[in-house]
Amino acid sequence: MAARSQHGDSNGLEWVKWLDKYPPPLGTKDEDPTDLALQKQAQHTAYRRLPIDEELDLHGCTVEEAIDRTRRFIETARAKGLRKVLVIHGKGNHNNGESLLRTPVRSLLASHPGVGETGTPNRTNGGNGAVWAILRDR
Repeated sequence: MAARSQHGDSNGLEWVKWLDKYPPPLGTKDEDPTDLALQKQAQHTAYRRLPIDEELDLHGCTVEEAIDRTRRFIETARAKGLRKVLVIHGKGNHNNGESLLRTPVRSLLASHPGVGETGTPNRTNGGNGAVWAILRDR
């Protein structure tokens, strides 16, 4: 019986070593969804803390000009290897409190294949009158 328990212990160690060498993949069915939500929230917080590498100010642009300039800005920033950019679209204070550029610019960034995540910056970086974007690697 003593040989059996030693054999069982060595199998246990082999199993642990195997798990260390081949850990289970992320996203398995057994993962707790709240853990994934917390990880995503932590990642978003980390993105918010990244410094802004470059910014684009769209004040005075028409919607068409803003879309064109934003597309070119994103492609140029990705070519430079930048990680986080800021696009200032304005708050709409001079247009009855409604920004004409906010929705089209944010929609473009949300659907652009070169943009990963977007968010509203803090007040010192434009608040509701701007949007930051994390650029995907090429």
